[in-house]
Amino acid sequence: MAKKDRMIDRIRLGLLCRLGLCALIIGSCDSEQNSAGDEPPAQQELSADANIPDTIEITLADFYIGMPDILPAGDLTLRLASEGVEEHNLIFVAKDTEENVWETEGRLSPYEVRTVELNLPAGKYTAVCDFSGHETRGMFFEFAVHQ
Repeated sequence: MAKKDRMIDRIRLGLLCRLGLCALIIGSCDSEQNSAGDEPPAQQELSADANIPDTIEITLADFYIGMPDILPAGDLTLRLASEGVEEHNLIFVAKDTEENVWETEGRLSPYEVRTVELNLPAGKYTAVCDFSGHETRGMFFEFAVHQ
């Protein structure tokens, strides 16, 4: 009888270990989705009176775009930082014409940082990452360019 009890204990221990391993795997797979407490960082805003930085930071993360709500018109230097395990691209679309006015040359690899220069006229725009369905997962951001 003792031998049978030990066998049952081993089976129970094996099942508990497998259950714990499954819980660990399922918990780590949730990294693609934000939990209720995880929100993208607050957006920066550059007002006309603010000191405009030499380089404007833009974060491309899984799955949001972090950048200022307002950019100055004219020549800009952008520092694009791809955070997370996904590749990203960035396109600026003019809201009035729905025309692509600028886009990255190729995709940014995970954790790549790239500096680009461009000239943006005043107007309203949408920043979009349309790589691999990212736009449908919330990777777009509306912003304005002011004189």
